[in-house]
Amino acid sequence: MKHLEHSKWTAVKKIKNWRHYEVLNINKKAEIVEMFSVCAKKIRIEVPFEDLRDNSKWMRILNFLCDIIFKIFFNAFLSFFNGNFFSN
Repeated sequence: MKHLEHSKWTAVKKIKNWRHYEVLNINKKAEIVEMFSVCAKKIRIEVPFEDLRDNSKWMRILNFLCDIIFKIFFNAFLSFFNGNFFSN
C-alpha cells in the first residue's frame, strides 16, 4: 500500500464537483483510502481500493509527470521574469 501514499488520481466523473484528488489516509483494514480534492482541499471523500483499480472510475496521475511539468513552467516563468526569455 506504500505506492498509494500521496498518490494523485483523476475521477472519470466529477465527485462533489471535482475530478482531481490526492490520497490523504489509507485504511488497510477497511480497504478504503481517504482523499482530498486538489483544488478544494476541504473536500474529502472515501474510496474503496476496488474502485481505484477500475479504470472506468479512476485514472492515476503520474507524480513525476506533474513534477516535470511544474519545473518546466516554473523555469520558463523565472526566465521570463529575469528578462532571459527572449535572449539568444
